[in-house]
Amino acid sequence: MGFRLFRSDKVLLWFQRHALILGLATLVPFGIAVLVFSQEGKFLGQTTPWEGVKILFLLSFAGMLADSYRHLRRTRWGLPPARYFLPFLVIAAMPVLPFFALSDFGQMLVFFGVYVMLYVVAVRKKAQFLYAIVLVVVLFGVFFGASKAKTGFGIPGRVYFRFYQWVHTWEPPPPDTWWWKRDLDRYLQAKNLTLDPENPQEIKQRNNEAWADKVLQQSQGLFGINEGGTIGQGLGLGFPETIPISDSDFIYAADAEETGLAGGLAILIALSAFIFAGTAISITASDMFTKLVAAGLTAFVGFQAIVNIGGVLRVLPMTGITLPFVSHGGWSLITSFAMLGILLAFSHRNAVARPVIREQPRFVPVH
Repeated sequence: MGFRLFRSDKVLLWFQRHALILGLATLVPFGIAVLVFSQEGKFLGQTTPWEGVKILFLLSFAGMLADSYRHLRRTRWGLPPARYFLPFLVIAAMPVLPFFALSDFGQMLVFFGVYVMLYVVAVRKKAQFLYAIVLVVVLFGVFFGASKAKTGFGIPGRVYFRFYQWVHTWEPPPPDTWWWKRDLDRYLQAKNLTLDPENPQEIKQRNNEAWADKVLQQSQGLFGINEGGTIGQGLGLGFPETIPISDSDFIYAADAEETGLAGGLAILIALSAFIFAGTAISITASDMFTKLVAAGLTAFVGFQAIVNIGGVLRVLPMTGITLPFVSHGGWSLITSFAMLGILLAFSHRNAVARPVIREQPRFVPVH
């Protein structure tokens, strides 16, 4: 469907002309679904149907950027004019707000990376690229430092938990830590346990047990990767069932256990090939809108893969997002293949638009 739809110049022009309306029309039902019907970041059980809104938000942002990128290139001290830059902040905040309400740090991180990359691709200014790097470093520093603070400053506790777990995987936080109290209480209720406030030894023991249960997925994933070695245990011979949700968030760990370093590298090579192909499609695009959309779709897959694999390997905070084209998950898989279809449509358009250069016949003189 994506291939057929995005081959049409009329469709692409419509998306570009109605970029702002498209963003608002996507935000309203998405926000209602998040605020009214979602529970614990899920919708109707364990589904996440808002995976597909990534494409719509990307079309909205790319359309606005394609119309105004020339104005944004006129900078002073590396900063664009406010009257052109502020609308992009509004557009960029549209997907962040619902995911913020969902406490979905992974999707916020991916959207942030994609939007910053698209902006840099469009304006092509070194100063703004440096500003983007500084902004990323500052945000990571703020979240990392605030993970030990007494208050969350309005940021969901789940975000701070991710950063603390990243650095202190096997070191439980104090029981009175603000973002940890709720999870500790849930664990005690699930186990029908109560704490004696006069018994610090019992409090410490229960706190350690609750933390071990909370980080079980991360720790078991690392153990599984270590057991895989170079060539793995063999297909079907590992123990991925010891990793909670091993077919989704931690599919890379399960694969590395059974196929080892070789299988892990095979996944990285396949994803890298997709990224290189998407980058080539973006570079050869004949118009800025198609160029930005192709770059954004490629970046979505690339950043999501980096965030997922980096979280599994404990190089980045674990965010709970899936690995494109690999993880089990209906909406995520559908969205990934929809992105692939759109990129194929753009590749087809590039091939049709490229002038055909016929090689002149070469005559070999007869002596």
